Formats: sequence, structure tokens, C-alpha cells
Amino acid sequence: MLQTITKQPAAVRVQVCTNDSAFSVLEKAQSLVAECVLEQDPTASRYFAQVGRIYAGLVEAYYTHAEQDLIPVSAITDPIVAELEYVEDAGLFAELVAGTDLAVINIDDLVYLSN
Repeated sequence: MLQTITKQPAAVRVQVCTNDSAFSVLEKAQSLVAECVLEQDPTASRYFAQVGRIYAGLVEAYYTHAEQDLIPVSAITDPIVAELEYVEDAGLFAELVAGTDLAVINIDDLVYLSN
């Protein structure tokens, strides 16, 4: 005989940051997009596209959680690290999170960056 039981899910610990910190990262990403100039140089164009995708991901993540006082750190870091590929890209992460609660995060704990 089959039975249905109700089971309580185990508590899950989630690292969070303040809404203000998340918004600060979003503002920094927006300013980076505004500073970019589209060029014919493939390296500069890669950076422009990378910053644009990061900003788009952060906008989606921020406004998904905008009504909350605390936002999961992964909601903010995931769109950033998804676009990082090379060791020199780590500076972009550091620039975006500088001066926020997220500045203590080590990029190497989130993603492997190749040479």
C-alpha cells in the first residue's frame, strides 16, 4: 500500500547581503556600461559585451529580490562570475564589489579563471 507523508525540509543556510550592497554593485555595473565605447578592437569589444551581460544579469537578479531587505549573495555573484573567464577578469569582480559587503569574497572561491 502506498502512503503519502509530509516531511519538513531541512533548514538551509544562505549567505545574504543587504539590499543596499546589491544596489551598489548594480550601480557600479551601470557606470561601467556607460563608460564603455564600442570599438572595432576585439579585446575592447569583448569587455563591452562582458560588462553588458553582467549588468543585464544583475538587473534581473536585483529586481527579482528588490522588495527584500536581504538578498542571497549568489544572486549577485552568479551573474558576474558567469562572465569571467581569464585571470585578468578578476579585477572586474573586485571593481564591482569594492566598498560593499561582498568585497570580502575571494573570487577564487567562486570560479576557476584560466590564464
